[in-house]
Amino acid sequence: EAVADEAVAEDAVAGDAPAVTAPKRRRLRRARKTGPKKPRGSVFSNVRLGARIAVIAILPLVAAAAFGVQNILREYRIELSAERTVEFAQLASTVSAAVQELQSERGMSSLFIASGGKEYGEGLTNQRRRTDAALADLAKDRAAFRTRPEEAALTEAVGALPESGAELADLRSKVDALGATREMAAEFYTQRVEALLAVVEAMVRATDDGQVLRHMVAYINVLKTKEYAGRERAVGALRG
Repeated sequence: EAVADEAVAEDAVAGDAPAVTAPKRRRLRRARKTGPKKPRGSVFSNVRLGARIAVIAILPLVAAAAFGVQNILREYRIELSAERTVEFAQLASTVSAAVQELQSERGMSSLFIASGGKEYGEGLTNQRRRTDAALADLAKDRAAFRTRPEEAALTEAVGALPESGAELADLRSKVDALGATREMAAEFYTQRVEALLAVVEAMVRATDDGQVLRHMVAYINVLKTKEYAGRERAVGALRG
C-alpha cells in the first residue's frame, strides 16, 4: 500500500493526475480488499433447485384450480337463475289465473247489477267459486315465495297485494243486495287486477336471463291487453 500511495503522490506531483485526498485513498484501499460488487440475483437465486422445480410444477395446478373454481361459480349462478325462473313461472301462473277470474267476476257482477238482480245470478255464483279457488292457490304460492334483497321492486309489489278475503266478501254482499253500483264494483276488481299485474311487471324487471325476459315481456303484454279490453267492455256496459 505504501508503494501505491507513493506512486499516486508522484503522479500528482508530476501533474499526470489530480491530487488524491486521504478519504479517497481509504476508499481505494477498501475497493482493493473487497473487489467489485456482485450483481443482485433474482428472487429464486437463493432458492434450491428442488424448490424451484416444485414451484414451477405447482403454478399450472394453481391456475387450473382457479379456472375450475370460476367454472363452478358460473354453473352455480346458472343453477340459481334456473331455480328462480321456475319460482317466477309458478307465481306468474297463479297470478294470471287470479287475474282472469277477477276479470270475469267483475264483468258478471256488472251484468247482475245492471239487470237489477233478475239475471246472471247463477252464473255469478259459479264464477265466485272459481275466483275463490284461484285466490286460494295464489295465497299459497304467495306465502311460499321468497323475494331476494336485490329484488326491492318485487318485494314491494308482493307486499302490496291486498288481502281480499273480508273486503271481497263485503262487496259481494252489497252486489247481491244491489247496494253497490256498477262503478263501485268495477273499481274494486280493477284495483286488485292492477296490483296483481304489478307483481308480474316486477318479476320482469328482476329477470336477467335474456330469453326468459323476452317471454315474460310478451306474457305481461298479453295480460295488459286483456285487462284493457275488459275495462273497455265494462265502460261500454256502464254507458249502456
